[in-house]
Amino acid sequence: MEVAEKVTHLSCDSCAREFTVDQVELTCPDCGPNLGTLTVHYDYDRIKKEFNRKVLAERAEQSHWRYLEILPVSKRPKSLHPRVGWTP
Repeated sequence: MEVAEKVTHLSCDSCAREFTVDQVELTCPDCGPNLGTLTVHYDYDRIKKEFNRKVLAERAEQSHWRYLEILPVSKRPKSLHPRVGWTP
């Protein structure tokens, strides 16, 4: 699922300005990197059609990638370390 299919919009935590996923990258352009953290707002009704407890239970992977459908990325990057997260 592409990011634009699962994310409704992004909003700045400081100024509350809203953006589409293709307008900005990482931080609010008005508030800057120190204050302009963006919150990702998801379309949970759409996501739950493909991602539910059954799907999650069937996944053996023990990293944050098991939650790909609710991460603000389209696919798992190949250049990252394969096992991130799931610290006991």
